[in-house]
Amino acid sequence: MNYSKKLFLSSIAIGCLLLAGCGQSEGTKEPATKEASVSIKADQKAKKEEIEKTLSEEEIKEVMKKFHQIGEAFNSSVSKIDGVWVDLEGDTNLVFNDFTPKATELASEHYQQKIKDNFKHFYGANGEVGMFPVLSFNARMEIVENQPSLIKVKSFQLGDIYSESGIFLITAVKENEIWVIDNVEFTDEPVVLTEEEITTYKKEMSVTTAEYAGLSTIDGEESFIFYYPEYDSFDGYTVNGGVYKFEVPTESIPDTYKISEEEAIQLVRKELDIENKPDVYVEIEGKNELGDYYIHVYTITTYENGEGHTATWSWFGVNPITGEVYDDMQRTM
Repeated sequence: MNYSKKLFLSSIAIGCLLLAGCGQSEGTKEPATKEASVSIKADQKAKKEEIEKTLSEEEIKEVMKKFHQIGEAFNSSVSKIDGVWVDLEGDTNLVFNDFTPKATELASEHYQQKIKDNFKHFYGANGEVGMFPVLSFNARMEIVENQPSLIKVKSFQLGDIYSESGIFLITAVKENEIWVIDNVEFTDEPVVLTEEEITTYKKEMSVTTAEYAGLSTIDGEESFIFYYPEYDSFDGYTVNGGVYKFEVPTESIPDTYKISEEEAIQLVRKELDIENKPDVYVEIEGKNELGDYYIHVYTITTYENGEGHTATWSWFGVNPITGEVYDDMQRTM
């Protein structure tokens, strides 16, 4: 065999060895590729299972109901105190010996201790003022965090003459496969309300019927106005800040709740028994300093020469909300 043939055969042999080596290399890589694929699929499955473990919005709302149940259970336990509160330690033991078993599946040990500390702080106020914020999760439930064992949501409280409006952060944790409330804390976030939120809140949380009257301005601030038929009264809350307005000025009450000028005139005629006396004139001359209709009642005397004069009976005020008629001249004397 000559040198050229030897060189050719050697090249073939080297090529075969290289191909064999490549095949072997690919063969060793194949199991590694399968393992990586299996690992990726396992990670994806784990992530999917992790997502599936988190609660839906409706399920979170069910968990948040436990916050209200805690308040109900606590108030029931507080009612065990008979008479005047004079024994801090004794009353505390009495309340929490009754409350703790009820709260086992409602509140974590951490939150139970916080409630106990708050009770001592507010001792003497019958455990009612400041113990629990008044929250409606139907009005607002902003989900801040949703993990398999941890939930955080925000909601708001509307203030009144005893408390201020505010945003609260509520934390729930999963302990021994049971969701419990772990903390409730006030935040310094500004309260900005929508019409839907505040009307839902008032409908759910008000002790008496609250009828939404509409938007108006109180002391220069845009405010939600509510009417209470049972008491024939109004109050309001500012849109920005949720500041409670115990009194609503007459000029801030929506016109739909006010009697018209014509109705005010007829009320005066009825009050004076002059409904069938067209020669007695009843005219509105604006409003007095109380914001009530200011009504002039008078007659006109005409002489034969065509001249004449008016004779004022009096000036009357009519409250545009209540329809009360009063002699305004006597009021200002």
